[in-house]
Amino acid sequence: MLKNRQYMFIAIFLLILTIVLNVVLRHLNYFSGTTGTLMSIPFRTSTGYHYWGVALVTALVIGLAFLIMALKKYRGRVVLVAIVTLVILPPIAYMYI
Repeated sequence: MLKNRQYMFIAIFLLILTIVLNVVLRHLNYFSGTTGTLMSIPFRTSTGYHYWGVALVTALVIGLAFLIMALKKYRGRVVLVAIVTLVILPPIAYMYI
């Protein structure tokens, strides 16, 4: 099932980092007044782009790429579960913090 264990660890680290930073920065109201979001990660406001939002989107894309490269089998299912988790988990965690 695993093709490369190091890629899997990198993917898990980047995806968890994306979730944690998304929740923490929302809690600090860093992303107030957003106009553009990608998978519940706000990256644009009326005044311009958030550097943290762009960095989180980049980490998300790189994490998903490493996840695809790490798996030999069930790539689609695992990526779909990761995407659904990344969309649903930060807003729910934000409500309870």
